[in-house]
Amino acid sequence: MKPMISTFFLSVFMTLTGFISALAQKISDGQTVDINGINVSIAITNKETVEIKGKNYERYKVTATAKNNSGKSFYIRESNYPEYFNKIHGIEFNCINATGLRLTGKQLVLRPKTHTVKATIQTYDQSGKSISKSYNITAGYYFDPEDTLQGSDIFIVPAGEKPDFSVTSSL
Repeated sequence: MKPMISTFFLSVFMTLTGFISALAQKISDGQTVDINGINVSIAITNKETVEIKGKNYERYKVTATAKNNSGKSFYIRESNYPEYFNKIHGIEFNCINATGLRLTGKQLVLRPKTHTVKATIQTYDQSGKSISKSYNITAGYYFDPEDTLQGSDIFIVPAGEKPDFSVTSSL
């Protein structure tokens, strides 16, 4: 009975993994990809060859851009759950062949802008006098029509290779 249950869970896991990777699209330098009305692109802004522990690698600085051309706003409300349940959504660029050497990236994530609100409360100081205290509180995250998100990171890949990217959106 146990091998049958293990086989079942393995097949479910493989199906989910295949479904998630099917949502990812390949993207290369200078190319623009449309994901649900969001135009995403990457551009290599710098390239150099570096030697690390006697081996040659290619070091790339990559800039990623996302523009909301969908005509609708994306708004993600802040959750009361602990942070490990509350994933901040965004657009993820995964460099498949990145080595991660010298603390460089393997992934670049463009996150929506933070929506903060000012909350004022009435409280008392030590002498009993009434005072107002203001706090900036994160209410959620937004990505409005025609807004642009941009970020950059450095990726190290094996010598002779260009960064191989896939992109997904969780907005």
